[in-house]
Amino acid sequence: MSHWQKSFIFLLMAGVLLVARPTLAAPRIGAIEIEGGGEVSASTIRAVIGSRPGRPFDSDQVAQDIRALYDLGQFSDIYVQRKSGPKGLILVYVLSGATRIEEIKFEGNKAFDDDDLEKEIPLKAFDIADPSQIIQSVQKIQEKYSSKGYHLITVRHRLEKIANNSNERLIFIIQEHQGIRVKRINFIGNKAFKDKELRKAIRTRQKGYFSWMSGAGKYQKEILERDANFLTYYYLSHGYINVKVSPPEAYLTRNKKWLIINFHVEEGEQYKVSEVDVVGDILTTKEELVEMVQLKPGQIYSRKQIDQDIQDFTELYGNEAYAFANIYSRLEPNDAELTTKVVLMIQKGAKIKIERINILGNTITRDKVIRREIDVVENGFYHEGRLRRSREKLMALGYFEEVNIATPRGATDEHLILNVRVKEKPTGTFSIGAGFSSVENFILTASISKDNFFGYGISGNFSLEFSSRRQLFLLSFQDPYFLDTEWIFGLSGFRSVNVFEDFDRRSFGGRMTFGRRLFDRSQVLLGYSIEDVEAGDFRTTIPAPFQDNLSGLTSSLSLTVNRDTRNNRLYPTKGFLLSVTNEFAGVGGDNLFYRVTGNVRQYQPLFWKVIFKNNLTVGYIKSFESN
Repeated sequence: MSHWQKSFIFLLMAGVLLVARPTLAAPRIGAIEIEGGGEVSASTIRAVIGSRPGRPFDSDQVAQDIRALYDLGQFSDIYVQRKSGPKGLILVYVLSGATRIEEIKFEGNKAFDDDDLEKEIPLKAFDIADPSQIIQSVQKIQEKYSSKGYHLITVRHRLEKIANNSNERLIFIIQEHQGIRVKRINFIGNKAFKDKELRKAIRTRQKGYFSWMSGAGKYQKEILERDANFLTYYYLSHGYINVKVSPPEAYLTRNKKWLIINFHVEEGEQYKVSEVDVVGDILTTKEELVEMVQLKPGQIYSRKQIDQDIQDFTELYGNEAYAFANIYSRLEPNDAELTTKVVLMIQKGAKIKIERINILGNTITRDKVIRREIDVVENGFYHEGRLRRSREKLMALGYFEEVNIATPRGATDEHLILNVRVKEKPTGTFSIGAGFSSVENFILTASISKDNFFGYGISGNFSLEFSSRRQLFLLSFQDPYFLDTEWIFGLSGFRSVNVFEDFDRRSFGGRMTFGRRLFDRSQVLLGYSIEDVEAGDFRTTIPAPFQDNLSGLTSSLSLTVNRDTRNNRLYPTKGFLLSVTNEFAGVGGDNLFYRVTGNVRQYQPLFWKVIFKNNLTVGYIKSFESN
């Protein structure tokens, strides 16, 4: 036979043998047994696994069973044994219960208390001792220390068995070292500005004599990385349009306590403005827009001033409903003359309407209290200036720590959604006090005030003072949007008793106020006051005219005009409050007079959290009594 005939016969015989070979069937599972499992019941384990008695054994299914059991988070070790049984293969799932952490301790920590560190880590007492969670906890502790300048910190952990218990104690061993401080900041290549000037342009500070109070000298990697941008911006704002600032270099001293930081600067030349132009979508006329630009030809180029001009243009276009106007600057430098042409490019886009306004984050304050301070409306056109004023008005209420406004796009490109997110803060105070005085003996004081009752924006106050020589009861409230209108309504009542050295004085009265807003920050108030005063028990010889004038009923009308520009009505840091009151007493009663009172309070931030307050009150009073 030829070679090809022999090959054909061999292949034919191999095929016959392959077809005729008996198939080896997988053994069937006769039973499943569970060993261990700890607190997890056998029924729960059987429900999780996919292998079942009567089914063929499948190694892939067993592997899936082990993964599913591990996902329960209750076991530290799982394996499966196979053995023969009367009804077939027996699968034995052997499970070791995971060790739990009964106690978490910290050693070596001085910069932070145990409670501070425990809040940072994901592991809590009686959690399973998951190695990945322990590693994550170590990282969280390191991040906490790094935020305070401790960048050389080392954190290790140790697990200890607790006597007579299967649980463990997790101990974090911390070596803090000393927080790294910035000893010196150097600038290399700077000629136009001294080091002292450039240090003011960045956020990282050298450690000084008063660093313990200001926090200067603290090393923060994220801030240092941004300082190169701040330095570049400083140069650009002084005409150096070709400046190059390299990433900062930080060197650790040998004792590992101090950092020396170097910035390399290539300044280039200083440029002036040769011409200012505005191109693109002109809203009014080119001449008017060019006139709006504060950076003029002949001045030193300033990126800071250009950014302010762009912001002014953005508000101008935003006030005309162009919410997504794209405005940017382009420079056309002349290197020979060291000048540059500044071109503002404007793409106004489409006019935008407000699809809807969402109020978010308020758990106490009612939606309507927030909405009534917002000067734009749903289905109305977008207005940048009104939106900015709305945020200022919401902050001025004093009810919120933060007010953030986001403007995601709406259902179409011509609509946006206004998301007003607030973060509320406590608006009520309660105080109670007691003391002893040799003059007044026992003294008791108490007061309750609330500036946002039930979230309706209504303010109220109750005060009590009690001693052997004086008593005061005061109750007041004011609704700035009475019956959901622009009207203001207030009511107050009081009773006081004063025991002076020569006589006693008792008074009882109240006041009602009704007013209206004139503009955003101005209001006019009409008030009526009544007070009944009774003086008696004179203990010394007092002239009769004086005794007669001490008692009597005063009934008066007043007109008050207020102007309030404070940034926060409860805790102001900026702005002023001006109030002028004209009062006429003689609407019935025993006393007849005219009084004018003016008061101005000004708030101005000085530095850090120090606020300068100036309070000036002037007045004039004239009696119309005949005697």
